[in-house]
Amino acid sequence: MNLSYLISHCGDLRGIIIIPVFVALFVFYLYRFLLKVIKLQLKGDFEWAKEIDWMEKASNMPPAAFAELFDGEPDASRQRISRDLKLMDAVFAMSLAMYKRHETSSPWSEDPSNPDLHALAGAKAAQKLFHVALQRMCTANKESQDYFGRRSSRPLEGSVENTDSSQVLELTHMHLDYTS
Repeated sequence: MNLSYLISHCGDLRGIIIIPVFVALFVFYLYRFLLKVIKLQLKGDFEWAKEIDWMEKASNMPPAAFAELFDGEPDASRQRISRDLKLMDAVFAMSLAMYKRHETSSPWSEDPSNPDLHALAGAKAAQKLFHVALQRMCTANKESQDYFGRRSSRPLEGSVENTDSSQVLELTHMHLDYTS
């Protein structure tokens, strides 16, 4: 039995079982991807304990303290590869996903009318991992910092906002949302 069979034959069970399982798997693999990106930026062979619950850690720590968990000596050649292969651009674009979905307000708004608030715990924690990955790609690397500073992000098609904006400005707006 494969996943497409289950989805097509489970009717009402889709929302109860399959979708939450899919979301949990997606978040798990997103965290693994971001941890590998962070590890790639550092010299040496870093291994973090497999039993660490990154969602809980990210959710319960201030951003600066969370980022310190990933301190290490930057590897300039790996940072250059990440920049030249556009990995930096891809990570930044993924970090914008929640913001593009909620253009008129912060996706992390504590407003009880926000239907996604309770479902976004994993995404909110992942946002900190996105920021750490971007930080590690630019740590002690002026070329990467300049590259990132010159980049701009484009709004989605049909977006309310019609102009490109600086990635630094976008990052600043994101940072203000979760620095509690």
